[in-house]
Amino acid sequence: MKIFSKDEKKVYFQKRDLDFLAQTEPDNKKLVDLSRRKFTLAGDDFLSSSDPSIIKALKKRTEIPSYLDFLTLTEEELFHRMDRYREEWLDENEKEGEKRDDYRVLLLGYQFFTYESMFWEKKKEFAYQFPFEEKMDGYQVEKGNYRVYETTVPSVYTFEKTGGNFSRQDEAFIPFYQENLAKILCQRQQNKTEQYKIYIDKDKEKSKVYMIVKKQRH
Repeated sequence: MKIFSKDEKKVYFQKRDLDFLAQTEPDNKKLVDLSRRKFTLAGDDFLSSSDPSIIKALKKRTEIPSYLDFLTLTEEELFHRMDRYREEWLDENEKEGEKRDDYRVLLLGYQFFTYESMFWEKKKEFAYQFPFEEKMDGYQVEKGNYRVYETTVPSVYTFEKTGGNFSRQDEAFIPFYQENLAKILCQRQQNKTEQYKIYIDKDKEKSKVYMIVKKQRH
């Protein structure tokens, strides 16, 4: 799953994406070398790079889903994609000799495991550790143990709590979130007719909430 910064001078991506690219673009020495250096990471772990060749490689590969895909697709949609790629992958694997397309086996396997990961994350069986970095000149507010800041990823804001995790009984966080959500929306709106959709995701430590604010198309 890939995530580009607003200026597209930095890209965040998972180890699974890197391994797939390194296998399908063996002439890209930077991709191959990076994959070898990071061989101990799990497939869901995130990396980041400002290298133009790596950014270009990730940008052109439409097989690699984006963070917005993850946020906007439902559990059902993710399950159907996962199931379809699994069936196609198994079917291709069963072929023998010239009938078997090795690249297609690699691609379908990558797509199956990627969407399987996204599906279970959506169900909160486990969670990603997104590497969203603070935008130094962006929106920032701190109050008590709570803090919100705009990240270098377009439309993504991070709410975090220091000294502990969020819980359903964390009543102080709700007004802090609502107050800053209203301020963020007011800053982003150009006129009163604009509508935004809010997507929420928590990390596995439950000390952060990621919010993406996307303008709705009319």
